[in-house]
Amino acid sequence: MSSSKGDTACKATGAAALVKCVGRKFWLEVLLLCLLVTAGVALPGGYNVPLPYNYNYGINAGSTNFGQQESGNGGNVKGSYFVHLPDGRVQKVYYWADGSGYHATVTFQGTASHPSYGPSHGVVAVPVPLPYNYNYGINAGSTNFGQQESGNGGNVKGSYFVHLPDGRVQKVDYWADGSGYHATVTFQGTASHPSYGPSHGY
Repeated sequence: MSSSKGDTACKATGAAALVKCVGRKFWLEVLLLCLLVTAGVALPGGYNVPLPYNYNYGINAGSTNFGQQESGNGGNVKGSYFVHLPDGRVQKVYYWADGSGYHATVTFQGTASHPSYGPSHGVVAVPVPLPYNYNYGINAGSTNFGQQESGNGGNVKGSYFVHLPDGRVQKVDYWADGSGYHATVTFQGTASHPSYGPSHGY
C-alpha cells in the first residue's frame, strides 16, 4: 500500500502508522460491517405458533370433586371444567378463546338443596363439678402463708392464712354454696409496731 505522503509513512510501525497507511475508508467499512453484524444478531426471530396440546384431570376425594379438560391448537383454546357445589349442584363452565377473545358458558346441573333448621328441644346436660381437695403452705423467711380448700358438687369450703408484718396471723374461713359466698376473718396474736425515737443523723 502506498499513501499520499510516500512510502516512508507506511514503513513506520504502530497503530498510528497503520491508520495512515490504510486510510479512513477502510475503517469506515470495518465499522459499518460491525454495525450490520450487531443489528443482525439483535433482530428478534420469527413468531412461533403455539404447539398443539391437550390435557385433562379430575379430583374426587370425599366432598371434593372437580376436574378440567382443555386443548389448544395454533392459539385457539377450547375446554371445560366442573365442580360439585356444597348445595348439591354441579357447575360446568365451557370456554373457548380465539382471535375474537375469551368466551364462556356457565351451566348448573341438579337442584340446590339447603339443610332446614328447626327448633330443637334437646336436653342440655349441665356439668357437675368434680370433687377436689388441695392445700399448700409457704414459709420462706418473712413470707409465711397457706391455703386449703375442698369442693364437692358446687359446694366449696376452705381457709387461708397469712402472717402480717405487725406480728399477727390473719385467718379467713370461707364457704360457698347455693346461698352465696360467706367468710369469717379472725386475727391471732397482738399487733406490735416498732417504736421510733428521735434521730440525730442524716
